Amino acid sequence: MTVARRTRTEPVLMQVAYERARHAGFGTLKAYKAASDALALPACLAIAQVKGAAADGGWPTQTEYARFWKMTDRTAQREWAHYRKVFGENAKPEDLARQLVAEYGRRLAEGERGNPSLVTSAPASLLAA
Repeated sequence: MTVARRTRTEPVLMQVAYERARHAGFGTLKAYKAASDALALPACLAIAQVKGAAADGGWPTQTEYARFWKMTDRTAQREWAHYRKVFGENAKPEDLARQLVAEYGRRLAEGERGNPSLVTSAPASLLAA
């Protein structure tokens, strides 16, 4: 009888986001929330872009993003700041959002945003692309 060996797979975005949140100073439990909140921004930004939220057809600005999701500009600014706190001062959510659109554009356009695994289980290599 052979026993199937479990192979290591590439980490997913949620694992990387959690580790970065821990490194940024969040406690164990708060790091999960921080990672989830940080990953929500590029996912929502990708959805806004696919749905045509940008006036020029490109990527939505913070203001266009806020308008699309019916939030205040200040709330959008806080989301961008939180993303940078988790992923680093030079991190841009647009970069990850571009990768999400490239990989999952059809699913985003169809509105499959109710399943958080679309982003949290995406391969971590999207961050480096």
